[in-house]
This record gives sequence, C-alpha cells and structure tokens, in this order.
Amino acid sequence: MPVKTKRPFALGMILLAIAALAADAFEQAGKQAPQDALAWLGLGTAAVVAGDDAAAQNYYRQALKADPKNK
Repeated sequence: MPVKTKRPFALGMILLAIAALAADAFEQAGKQAPQDALAWLGLGTAAVVAGDDAAAQNYYRQALKADPKNK
C-alpha cells in the first residue's frame, strides 16, 4: 500500500470500528428499553451508515411505534 493511502485507510478502519460500536450500543439500548424511540432512531441511523436501508426502515418504524407522536 502506498504511504499516501496508509493514513486515510487507517482512519477509515477506525471509523468503521466506531460505527460498529455505536450500532452495538444502540442495539443494547433498544433491548433494555424497547419503548425508547431514541434507541431505535440510533439503530436506524447506524443501519443507514452501514448501507442497510431495509433494516433502517424497520428501526425507524420501531421508533415511530415507540413514540407515535414524534413524526
């Protein structure tokens, strides 16, 4: 790997790991408090970042189910 790409690549790998950790944290929050719309919203956003639009839609639906007045 050329020296020019080592730092951006390493940064990208770190950010991917952080995104995965965030998704895990939101998942734990959703399990502990399924009525918490913010946990589902966080999971939906993490799914969008991961490129999983179908999962994101499901999580956003769960957020609306948990807090139907928050549209």
